[in-house]
Amino acid sequence: MLITYCVENKFDILLTIDKNLMHQQNLDKYPVTIVVLNCFTSKIEELITFLPSFKLQVDALQKNKAYIIDKKGERITLVQAVFGVDRQLIPAW
Repeated sequence: MLITYCVENKFDILLTIDKNLMHQQNLDKYPVTIVVLNCFTSKIEELITFLPSFKLQVDALQKNKAYIIDKKGERITLVQAVFGVDRQLIPAW
């Protein structure tokens, strides 16, 4: 499993485009931050549009949490423990 691999290899952040990952796992048991790029395709041209915002905000991200970065980093959403129910917006820097 990808999250287990990240933990075993001391990754701090799992950057993914898999929007279902955070709904399939109990993040409390994994000391890793999950950041989902909310993109429409996996084309590199689209993915790189997320990087400036990600780089600016990476230091504020917390372990055991999942975040969604919307298109071009216009907003970052912290997905709370009850996924899909409670969402808190983190201002984009």
